[in-house]
Order: sequence, then C-alpha cells, then structure tokens
Amino acid sequence: MQRAGDFLLEKAENIQHIELNPDAELYPDIESIVHSPDHRLLRVLMKENARCSNPFFRGRLSGRALAIVKWKKEGPRTFYGKYKAPLAGDFFLEIISVFCNYVPDDMKRCLVPGESFR
Repeated sequence: MQRAGDFLLEKAENIQHIELNPDAELYPDIESIVHSPDHRLLRVLMKENARCSNPFFRGRLSGRALAIVKWKKEGPRTFYGKYKAPLAGDFFLEIISVFCNYVPDDMKRCLVPGESFR
C-alpha cells in the first residue's frame, strides 16, 4: 500500500535530496532525507539495521520566516515532516532527534513545557 507522502513525492517536480551531516549522531542510521518544497514535505528514511530506528524528531526551517516541522511516522522506517512557511525562499533546515524511541502524542505534552512553565 502506497503512503500519501510517497504519492506526493512521486508527483512532485522539485525534489531536493538533503545532504547529510557526517558528524551528526544519527548519520549512520539515516538512509536518506528528501524535501519537496512544492508540497512542504520532508521524508526521512531510516536504514533497516539502524541502532536508533524509532527516533523522535523535531525540526524547523529558518530564513525570512520561521516554520516548525510536524512529524508523523508511517511504516517501520519512514518519517514525514510537514510545515507551513508563509514565504517562499531559501531556508536553513534543522532536524534533531530528541529521543531514540518515538514518543506517542499523548506523552508529548508531559515532555514539552506548557504555558504555565514560561
């Protein structure tokens, strides 16, 4: 069964293959990262034998504006990130892994301080 994100990436004309940082902690675990600016979509594909096969990603794009990437896991090795950037242009993409085990949505609010902590 084809995932919605894969379908969008197949149809996209402007696909960017993101160069991986060889100094990054997860460099040995990531097979590829691709970006479709037209669909505001990122895909991180983990290697089959990754030691950190189920990371909890956070991401942002910064440039003329700031956009936060919302992540969703689809399948055993694939993570999709969507964002809403109000302006087109060149952005710096930052993806970090906060945990090596994915955190379910109902636990995220326990890990991220809410308004009462500011």
